Amino acid sequence: MDNNPYKNMTLRQELEARFDEVDRKQKEQDALDYIRNNMQNVTNKIEFDKYNKVSQVTTQQSPIQQIIGGAMDMVSEYFKMKKHGYKNLDDYHHCKANYNAASRGPYGYNTAKALGDTKEQFDFYWNQAYKGLSENDAQKDKIHDLGVNASGRLRGDSGLYNNAKDACAEYRAKNPAFPEKYW
Repeated sequence: MDNNPYKNMTLRQELEARFDEVDRKQKEQDALDYIRNNMQNVTNKIEFDKYNKVSQVTTQQSPIQQIIGGAMDMVSEYFKMKKHGYKNLDDYHHCKANYNAASRGPYGYNTAKALGDTKEQFDFYWNQAYKGLSENDAQKDKIHDLGVNASGRLRGDSGLYNNAKDACAEYRAKNPAFPEKYW
């Protein structure tokens, strides 16, 4: 059995298909490199005692409270973003939602991860089907958003910030017109 995917193509079609494959793989690699570099920068900035933070939080909230509260944090931040309608602030809201959920404790952290990963997988297909993004662009957007989500969770889990507004301030810079009342 011949598994050559190019056997029914002209030479030109085969070359275009092979170049597209190389281009797709390079874009995926670039996106992964971006995430690795971004996460390394985040983890270099955040040195924390995870066990101390977890022990403080778990004495304050039960696992059920962390899960429900974390889910509510994610949903409420999404609706805040949709309500105010300011553009170029997705990263800020991703970071803030994940920060708030993760700062509740390990169950809040895991809730934020599960919900964030699921939403980004949904968005990957949505961006292709309804927004017209190519598979490569949708994948790059997904990887970027997953990185921002992870950054918010790490910052929320670190105990180094007083609140999500401070922890995610760098992401507000994308839209300087964003009024402080929505922070």
